[in-house]
Amino acid sequence: MRFLRGPAPARMFAAVAGGVLLYAASPPRAWWWLAPVAFTLLTLAVHGRRARHGFGLGTVFGLAYLLPLLGWLYEFLGAEFGVWPWVGVVALESVFFGLAGAGMARVARLPGAPVWMAAVVVAAEAARSRVPFGGFPWGRVAFTQADGLFLPLAALGGAVLVASPWCSPAVRSRRC
Repeated sequence: MRFLRGPAPARMFAAVAGGVLLYAASPPRAWWWLAPVAFTLLTLAVHGRRARHGFGLGTVFGLAYLLPLLGWLYEFLGAEFGVWPWVGVVALESVFFGLAGAGMARVARLPGAPVWMAAVVVAAEAARSRVPFGGFPWGRVAFTQADGLFLPLAALGGAVLVASPWCSPAVRSRRC
C-alpha cells in the first residue's frame, strides 16, 4: 500500500478505517474476519512513523473503535448525566490505544517486528484491563472472536494468541 508512505491524511484514514472495522468485528455481528484487517490498517498507518505520530494514530484508531462500541454508556446513564461520562471513558480508553500505536511505531523497525508489535498491543490491552481502578476491559480484541476462526487460540492463550497473528502481514513484507 504505497499511499501510506506519504501524507498524513492517508494514514489518518487508515487509522479511522481500522477502528471502524474493529468495531464492526465486535459482537453481536459475526464479522470476526474484519479484526485482522483492522490491525493491518493500524500497522500500515504507524509503520515508519515516530512514536508521537504513532500515539496520535493509535488514539484516533481507539476513538473510531470505542465511540460506537461504548455508546451504550450514554444510553444507560441517560440525559441526567449527559454525554460526559461516555466521552470521558472513551477518551481515557483511547489513550491506551495511543500508547499501543506509539509502541508499535517504535518497534516496527526491529528484527521480528510483527512479534514485537503484537506484544505491544497485548501489553496495552493488559494495561487497559487493569488501570485505573481495576480497569475497563470492555472491547478486548479476543472478544471479536466469539464465532471466529481464531476462537481456539483465544481458548488457549487469551488475548495474547488472538492478537499475535495480526500485527502484521504489512510489516513482514517490508513494503509499507
